[in-house]
Amino acid sequence: MRLKPLSILKGCVALFAALVVNSCGNILNLPPLQDLDADGALTNAQGIETAVTGAYQIIQGGNMWGGDMLTMTEVFGDFALPERGNLDFHTGMYANRNLNFFNAHGRGHWGAAYDGINRVNNVLARIGNVSDLSEANRNRIRGEALFLRGLFHFELVRWFSLPAGATMGNSQAGIVIRTEPTNAPATQGPRARNTVAEVYAQVIRDLTEAENLLPVAGATGHIAGRASKGAAAAILSRVYFQQNDFARAAEAASRVIANTNYRLADLNTVFGENAPKGGGSPEVVFDIRNRDDNNSNGIGDASRYDGFQIPFISASDTLKRLVASFPMNDRRRAYLQEEGAAPDRLFINKFAAFVMNIPVIRMGEVYLTRAESRAESGDAAGALADLNAVRARAGIPALTGLTGTVLRDAIRRERAMELIFEGDRFQNVKRMRGLNINPLNTNQRLAFDAPQLLWKIPDTEMNANPQMQQNP
Repeated sequence: MRLKPLSILKGCVALFAALVVNSCGNILNLPPLQDLDADGALTNAQGIETAVTGAYQIIQGGNMWGGDMLTMTEVFGDFALPERGNLDFHTGMYANRNLNFFNAHGRGHWGAAYDGINRVNNVLARIGNVSDLSEANRNRIRGEALFLRGLFHFELVRWFSLPAGATMGNSQAGIVIRTEPTNAPATQGPRARNTVAEVYAQVIRDLTEAENLLPVAGATGHIAGRASKGAAAAILSRVYFQQNDFARAAEAASRVIANTNYRLADLNTVFGENAPKGGGSPEVVFDIRNRDDNNSNGIGDASRYDGFQIPFISASDTLKRLVASFPMNDRRRAYLQEEGAAPDRLFINKFAAFVMNIPVIRMGEVYLTRAESRAESGDAAGALADLNAVRARAGIPALTGLTGTVLRDAIRRERAMELIFEGDRFQNVKRMRGLNINPLNTNQRLAFDAPQLLWKIPDTEMNANPQMQQNP
């Protein structure tokens, strides 16, 4: 690959940190919902819409998909090699698998997610009393709120709890389920952690109801950039897949694939230096929308290489070996960039555009989820068809005659290549019961349920909630 300078000169950690702090402040310039008089603010359609917009703002913000959530997830996996010179006290904890409860990133993830949950809980508690909403808009808003609540709880349980399947019946400590507004300690005060089984059940209830209520993307009533029926089904497929519930994962993925609004599309409509602004790619099922005046691209700031400044993360040796195993004409190589000088770094420039939308879930993942689910369920022909659909889009030859574990492993390799630096790898290795190999210390090989891979409950929660149980 030939070195190609980018037009952006913002790869340094200082700017990344600045984005983390400042990225979520100017969609509506609203104070947090808990600082508003919710009884007064949520009495009409405008107030309800504003509150839901605030929850989407949190997804876009510096503690979530728009900021350091994706980056820290990658640093905790085996594909991202952190540059040692860029490791501060907090990011160094992730890189060395040595978290404590004072970690700023964990505090931010926890607080932002529960802030989002509280915002939508306020909406859900009051929407029935708002008289100037049409029935269609009431259903849409309720569906969006349930979608967001399910998504927030799902991400929290994946970060802060042992993975599904780690204990019999998933009785291990999950996170606290919140389904009512936190208006006062008397109603929603300190609580013990629910089990992982309980959290997954709540997530599935929320997303299932959301799918039933939400409009189809592009149909009358759907708002571009907001949750849709297909988005709820896509996240459900991810939730079921994380539990290795292959039958339900395939069913949910099939509902997305059957929707003609989505299809495997040219990845240049999503990624790269010239990724178009404004969204609308049929590849993307749900994303966060960025604008020139309101932009959050933390993973881009952490990973893109402009030809001059070394970014925060590059490809590990594990990722380099995976990339080397794929054909040279694979179109996905357009987002890979080598620096020839020692130590021969390989950079991932998927998120190279300074202003671009960040996909939360897209069709490449949906197809490969269904492919592996079909393979595990004995449908080799269907699995191979899904796998080869993704390979065809990448411009590489179809695979034939594969069955059993050989087919499953081919799908897993394809998934790893397809979703580089999109936040999938760390959680998927845990789902597969694989070893977490630390790129900075390859002698550190942790089992999928190792306590070092749990994010610590932050000090703010531990100090405020006497019933909270800390992770080991």
